[in-house]
Amino acid sequence: MTSSPQTIAVLGGTGAEGSGIALRLAHAGHTVLVGSRDADKAARVCEEL
Repeated sequence: MTSSPQTIAVLGGTGAEGSGIALRLAHAGHTVLVGSRDADKAARVCEEL
């Protein structure tokens, strides 16, 4: 296990579980990429998070 920040993609990151995981990873210091079938929805969720 590494302790340095990583870039992590969360596919399905706009749903309840995905956005929760993305938020926790971001709070842990990682760069998080949120994926969705709808780019506008993914951008909106990123702004909210």
